[in-house]
Amino acid sequence: MVQTDTFTPPLKFISEIPYKEAINFGKTFKVDVDPNFNWKLFWRLLVDTMRKCNWIAEDYGLKFCLEPRVGESISNTDAMLRLAEAIDSENFGVVLDTGHLHAQKEILPLSVEKLGNLIVYVHASDNDGRDNYHLGIGKGTIDWIGVLKALKKHGFKGFIGLDIGHVPNIEREYVESKAKLERLIEEVGL
Repeated sequence: MVQTDTFTPPLKFISEIPYKEAINFGKTFKVDVDPNFNWKLFWRLLVDTMRKCNWIAEDYGLKFCLEPRVGESISNTDAMLRLAEAIDSENFGVVLDTGHLHAQKEILPLSVEKLGNLIVYVHASDNDGRDNYHLGIGKGTIDWIGVLKALKKHGFKGFIGLDIGHVPNIEREYVESKAKLERLIEEVGL
């Protein structure tokens, strides 16, 4: 499997760039949109680029998947669905990133319902639904039972990777989150 992200749209950032070297959590985006920027043209370029990436991955026998991220060209479930429809390939899949989507105010079980069998991988982290933090499982407000039940409904058989960052004692957070997530998965029967 080959996984990628999109990128921030070609905007002039007045504030700190959100993804210059690593994710800067909890930042405010302040931008100027160039008067010559054309979203429709940009969208066509993005679709063509992702379609070509998908073809290359497929030529090597690899699934191609994309992760929606806050502040990027594909930042939510509906944008991902629109892109998947435009690419129109069984080889294209989606990374369900719980932290990014929850920070986008998505109702995660509904996101799973919308994306269904497109989901090939899950990045699991928690947050308060307001800021784009990647906290340990149970440290935020994500409805984990609802997410896991929705994944089960759609026959999810992929991997769930913990995606925790910028927290004190990260090793402990990973160990505790792994145990919590395993208990929840067992409870739901996924």
